[in-house]
Amino acid sequence: MHKGYKIRAHIQPENIFNGWDDSDLVRVDEQASMKKYREMVFDALEKEFPGADIEAREQNPYKTHIITPEGDLYEARDFGGLAEEVDRVIGEVWESEQWVVYYDTHDMEIAGHIDAGHSEYWAGTYGQKPFFAWAYQVPRAEESLPALLSEALANGKTGDWKYGAVMGEVKAEIVGCADTFIGLDDALVEQLKAMAERL
Repeated sequence: MHKGYKIRAHIQPENIFNGWDDSDLVRVDEQASMKKYREMVFDALEKEFPGADIEAREQNPYKTHIITPEGDLYEARDFGGLAEEVDRVIGEVWESEQWVVYYDTHDMEIAGHIDAGHSEYWAGTYGQKPFFAWAYQVPRAEESLPALLSEALANGKTGDWKYGAVMGEVKAEIVGCADTFIGLDDALVEQLKAMAERL
């Protein structure tokens, strides 16, 4: 038991994705992941140090520190026991990456759909990430959207000119698509540009 000890765990959830590539993050709900990370750190510390008064957040002083029942303050690396153990537990939680929350198909909302006859276009959000998807004379394309977007989430973009999707920064992609129809289908050009403006 650690009754009487105050554990002040220094964590900075906004930094947990340092070193990740943008292509990795496109599938990730970053806010939900940061929340889960905080919760996992707190739960792990409660389990490891029962009875202690625990806080897990950015601390001042800016290190993990321990206040003993006698009122003495020790920082990690100053006190080779409990404070170091707290940082070890935090490190294990971070290294596990079990706090990463990925978007799934239940998070898809279609904000716009264009059926141009020869082609179809969808735009909306997948979690908090904008998407743009297209299909040229591909049957049952709408039913395949969740799988298509899941693939696009993995690398930002998938498919080819016939059938595909892009995640993240999509306005330029939609405008580029519209530009390919200038002089061929001016009504579609206007519809696509209006779709881009709505996102």
